[in-house]
Amino acid sequence: MSKQLKYSSVLTVAGFDGSGGAGIQGDQKAISALGCYATSVLTALPVQNTGGVRSIYPIPASVVAEQLAAILEDIFPDALKIGMVHTPELVRTIATALAPH
Repeated sequence: MSKQLKYSSVLTVAGFDGSGGAGIQGDQKAISALGCYATSVLTALPVQNTGGVRSIYPIPASVVAEQLAAILEDIFPDALKIGMVHTPELVRTIATALAPH
């Protein structure tokens, strides 16, 4: 008889980091290294490298809300990590989406 494993699910809400050292990419690596299943919601698209951030292109709050709704209806997280939240509107959007849970 095979043993069924259940991985803890961790949702990260953060920006993108093309260099892979931070943001969604860094979070997913850390979550996976801890033996958990990573899900993610993107909040911003910074143009950056290991030397710094050059510019930030925000993801509209309505799109962040849609991403959260889609993930939360399918894969409910055991833990949550929130990273780059760059506007008060985005803070409210995330809080509103998480409040029922």
